[in-house]
Amino acid sequence: MNEKNVLTSAGLYIDESNRIRIIDPELSDKTIELKTESTEFTEKTQLFQKIVDNFVAIIENLAQRVETEKIK
Repeated sequence: MNEKNVLTSAGLYIDESNRIRIIDPELSDKTIELKTESTEFTEKTQLFQKIVDNFVAIIENLAQRVETEKIK
């Protein structure tokens, strides 16, 4: 067995900087990418929620004005 296979079988990995890791570097990269994408998704979802809240407020205001005009 070569050194890389021995380390891998022990649950250790060597990254491209020749540092020993306990997590597969590819898995680590994918985890970081997923975290970044999740953060972006959360930010976009929060922005969407603000837009929807604003839209609902406008529609509620319009509905109140329509009801006021109906009463007149």
